[in-house]
Amino acid sequence: MHPLRLPFLLVLFTFPVFLTIGVAQTENIPPVADAGPSRYLGNDPLPLDASASFHPDGPYVSLTYTWRQVRGPQLYTENLKTISPTISAVPIDPIDEPQTTLLTHQFQICEFELIVNDGTTDSLPSNVTITLVPNYQEQILELKNPPFDPRKPTIIAFSGGNGVTGGGMNLSGFPEWFAGANVFSNPYGPPYDGYADWMIATLSRLAPDYDQMIQTVGSSTGGQPAAEISRKLNGLYRDARYYVNHVSFLDSCCRYYPNDVSYLHLFRIPNEPFWIENHYATASPWLANTLNTRFPQHGTQRVWFRDSPNMDLWPTEDMFNNGVYAGYYASVAGPAANLQLSNTPAFYYFLWTEDVVGIRHYDETNYPGKLPEPIRLSPIRATAGTDGTTNSLLFSCEHSRNSTRYQLVFGASPNQMETVAAETTESEPVFEVDSIPHEPTWWMIKAFDAHGSSIHSDPRAISQTAFGMPVRNATSFETYATIQDALDYSQPGDTITVQPGNYYENLVFPRHSLVLNSSEPTNPEIVAATIISSPTKWPAITFPSVNPLADQSDQLFQHHLIGFTITGNGTGIYAEGGDPTLINNTVIGNKRHGIHVTEPINMILDGCTVAENLGDGIKGISGETTSSKLQLSHCIVAGNRENGIIGGQVFGIHCTIAENGKSGVHCDLLQISNSILYYNSRDGLSANVSCPKATVHFSNVEGGGFGDSNIALPPLFAQSGADATDDGHTTTPRFDYHLQSTAGRWDPSSGQWIRDTSQSPSIDVGDPGSAVNTEPKPNGNRLNQGVYGGTNQASLSL
Repeated sequence: MHPLRLPFLLVLFTFPVFLTIGVAQTENIPPVADAGPSRYLGNDPLPLDASASFHPDGPYVSLTYTWRQVRGPQLYTENLKTISPTISAVPIDPIDEPQTTLLTHQFQICEFELIVNDGTTDSLPSNVTITLVPNYQEQILELKNPPFDPRKPTIIAFSGGNGVTGGGMNLSGFPEWFAGANVFSNPYGPPYDGYADWMIATLSRLAPDYDQMIQTVGSSTGGQPAAEISRKLNGLYRDARYYVNHVSFLDSCCRYYPNDVSYLHLFRIPNEPFWIENHYATASPWLANTLNTRFPQHGTQRVWFRDSPNMDLWPTEDMFNNGVYAGYYASVAGPAANLQLSNTPAFYYFLWTEDVVGIRHYDETNYPGKLPEPIRLSPIRATAGTDGTTNSLLFSCEHSRNSTRYQLVFGASPNQMETVAAETTESEPVFEVDSIPHEPTWWMIKAFDAHGSSIHSDPRAISQTAFGMPVRNATSFETYATIQDALDYSQPGDTITVQPGNYYENLVFPRHSLVLNSSEPTNPEIVAATIISSPTKWPAITFPSVNPLADQSDQLFQHHLIGFTITGNGTGIYAEGGDPTLINNTVIGNKRHGIHVTEPINMILDGCTVAENLGDGIKGISGETTSSKLQLSHCIVAGNRENGIIGGQVFGIHCTIAENGKSGVHCDLLQISNSILYYNSRDGLSANVSCPKATVHFSNVEGGGFGDSNIALPPLFAQSGADATDDGHTTTPRFDYHLQSTAGRWDPSSGQWIRDTSQSPSIDVGDPGSAVNTEPKPNGNRLNQGVYGGTNQASLSL
């Protein structure tokens, strides 16, 4: 079956009808300040972050921010009246002041207070604690695969040396390392624990709420900084955001490592995964409470570890190797990242020699342990009653080799997976569940081997919607409980249809072309009721880039997303590739950007609304040679806290870009016509349109300019977002950008045509060379400007 292709005119001329129900509001409701999580400060400037602050009446309410230091040594500061001021332990302007530092050999505590104001009322104060780390001086590392990606785990790696100093470890030879983790390294020297101070300050700056795993790796002399970083982060800082979960010693020498192993096990944080692998030869011994692999001579284990992603090093090109594995496969970047070694791993003892591919048991009779295989989840299935309705859901996975029992684990969040819902010793587990404890509920399957080691799947979210098996692959006719299951089991060219409901998922599209649509993508009520709501800080939807590990010639694909409402805790849509086409979607109420394009791709938006997001509406890639291309028709970009559209090359027709906090459009190149760009720049600092190359025709642009075909008059919207009351639904915009008309205007709240006492100047001033299409009569035989121009909801002429 061919992918769904909606007729262009059908998409172009059909628009959501939003029901806005006003409710009584208490006057002078104060805003809410949020100064963000605790932070760590080194010698690099640190931006604070008040972006989680909000006003109960929504993002249309402009906020001002006031920060002040209330505790600790006086820091250097900049822009304390902004949403993201800079604080520093060194002078911010080194030209005017000596380059000294406030860091000492001790920890110091500072505190900043934030108050936000809505023009009338102050918020209650919110405070953030800043820890000044000890002065790490020259102990700094380099990110080898920038930019830092907070969605990836982190590896900190050191090579060998002379017993005191040494070099960085080069992991660039195999792309799996850089594709799977942020990799830090550098030449090094004592004091080694200074790298821990630099690391936590750097991660705090790059990822203040980091929730990925961290691994240290040390070869020969490099075992010392690997051990010291782990000891200080885990034993002294003890912050779960920056906890070292995995340590790899590669014939590490020059100190007594049994003490480090004991210390790190003693200071484990409850519920945080942690284990140690020890690849040894002549410079270091077998270590208790670690996974040991014996090598014939010093240096061979470093080369093997570095090259372990190479399939040629494994029997039959299988890194699982029947459960005898380590290195890349078991690293935080590898398939077995969720391995948790038994607390008493004396059963695991492996061997590598040059005459045999892979690694094998050192002495299988006395050390028979084989590690469990990574979990491969099966799609959730359902049992049906006699009336055909779903009675229960079936959670299952493929058999994990070497596993003897399985658990179905539930949790209120991916970091609180604590409830064992069911357990079985069946080799291919199936767990039947007739209810879930939370909305949504996080779940995973965990497998154990005979010696107490475990491995688990990444947690996923599920909601009550799943009991209806509401997702259908229209090509294969298979039904699914979740959208992600349908995506995971799709084939190129498939069309997947989703019934109304709230889907608490972080969707990742496959690297092949497909169409994902709601059941009635041209019905505004269905679009509003088919919600993809991110349950985490990560994007609700990710369009992935070309797979760096695959043949590039096989990676040309295109995604279609049609007829959804996208909202949640992070960015709405994160686009790395796939040249996505978005039709009739509402991207609203996300706590970061509405749409964030991170690679130079072509994105098409038809009939979409991107509104009331706490970052930019649409954030593209800038640059003369790398700009993303955004093509918009009949779209609304409104009420976003930051810019409406920023970056990239923007081509638009019949758009309404209004009431954004900063610029309406701030991009490299703009070509737009028959549009309205008004009431942007609520911060009073930004330009309504700020583009070095801009071509604007037959549009209403606040401030004027761009040629004689344009006007600059208040467009007289039916209801702006700033004037609307909060209806309590983040999935329903609070504006109505139909144009006021004395002859008649479509009123979506009543579902009928009504007359106004005023006539919008944006009626009948569109491009005279274009047909009026389906604009109802009387239409003056000329298009209206804005999102409804040229459609059956265009306001009438006199």
